[in-house]
Amino acid sequence: TISDINISKAFSILVLYVSMTLISVIILQITEFGELPHNQTRGLFLEYLFEIISALCTVGLSTGVTTKLSSYGLGVLMTCMFVGRVGPLVLVYSFTRRQNTRYSYPEGYINIA
Repeated sequence: TISDINISKAFSILVLYVSMTLISVIILQITEFGELPHNQTRGLFLEYLFEIISALCTVGLSTGVTTKLSSYGLGVLMTCMFVGRVGPLVLVYSFTRRQNTRYSYPEGYINIA
């Protein structure tokens, strides 16, 4: 059987990846399609979505659109690559964990004359 903890971890990873993908696509749509007319943006949505999913999954595939991106778009892709490499659960844990120290440093006697 699969434990409930493993199921909840897998579901949270899925939710984090999907939400990161949606947020990244929205940001790329805003930064890259801001001043272009609708007829010039046809087909670019799928290419940008492919770039984002490739960056999140760190597979290294590209459609060649990366060279046309603005600096904000490149920043979005770099963030996706970092999140994909480190892992979303590790990032969420590092931001939300509490400082609970269960250890103490040993004390020693130093002879001072």
